[in-house]
Amino acid sequence: EKNIWYNKNYNLKLESRLTTPIKKSISNSSIIICVDLTSTVFLECISSNIPVFIFSSYNENYISEECLSDIRSLKETGIIQNNSYEFSQFINRHSENIDDWWNSKDVQFCVDNFRKKYCLNVKGPVFQLAKLLNQKLTDQII
Repeated sequence: EKNIWYNKNYNLKLESRLTTPIKKSISNSSIIICVDLTSTVFLECISSNIPVFIFSSYNENYISEECLSDIRSLKETGIIQNNSYEFSQFINRHSENIDDWWNSKDVQFCVDNFRKKYCLNVKGPVFQLAKLLNQKLTDQII
């Protein structure tokens, strides 16, 4: 992927996860644009309530019926985009107030719904994992 961007002769600074942790990248960004519905970064942003977009064409035949209405809601609110012209217009309209758009009632309703269904938010995840592993170990000993 990097070669594709560099071959376009864009003056880009691409990050490496070896040197820049994902949380730092996300927290230093105004908006995040992902190119895949299954992006971990997308779920991380949704979990952290950070403005994020998916710019991708997708085939609804590959999405389960259970998830399809949620994906359509993300598209209706503008989070999922698949037309470069419309997306650029959208960004130009909201660039000065992206947080206002993101925090609007409709977008937050959609984000909250998606987060509850598809993102695992646990307080103290390491503690919870240790607790689960200790319980499994105790169950095996008994």
